[in-house]
Amino acid sequence: MKIQENNIRVIKEKYEDTYVVDTETGEIIATIPNTKPKKKVADIDKYVGVDVKYPDDCMTKDQLLDTLSVLDAYVGEKVNISDTFLVENVVAKNLTLQQQIFLRNLASSVCGWNYYIGSYDQLTTFGADKKSLKRMLSSLTGLFIKIKYENKPYKGCIIIEINPLLVWKGDNQHREARKLKWYSVPVQ
Repeated sequence: MKIQENNIRVIKEKYEDTYVVDTETGEIIATIPNTKPKKKVADIDKYVGVDVKYPDDCMTKDQLLDTLSVLDAYVGEKVNISDTFLVENVVAKNLTLQQQIFLRNLASSVCGWNYYIGSYDQLTTFGADKKSLKRMLSSLTGLFIKIKYENKPYKGCIIIEINPLLVWKGDNQHREARKLKWYSVPVQ
């Protein structure tokens, strides 16, 4: 069998093996294994051996940061906010401008991943006055935020999970898993 050299291609995948392929027949002539170790991401629901088992159970900023620091080396990086997501929802009339400003300020104050831990008093500085804060939160609940805990561990405290499409502070591989969880897509 005669192989013409112009039909031979080397296909290199970023995290996988390198293949030598005959493009005319589709035959894989050789496989060169990748020797670089693959990045491992810990399962989010895995017990991490700190005071709190899971990020969803954290009640304070310190607990959240302790738990996430075991799972995610990038949790100390800057907050990544998708302004495109906000603008598209304003254009689609899913958000008012006041809600957009409130969500943007809330997103810029996340502690880690997509969790905000703070107080109602702090929320009033984000663009909603005390009288309309409850109404603002209830109008955003569902697609944009989920209120995890209110008045825990102290009166006036609130823990909010924000849509991971809008904000993320940490490793993007964890973000993909959280997006699937947010929209209730079964993870295989």
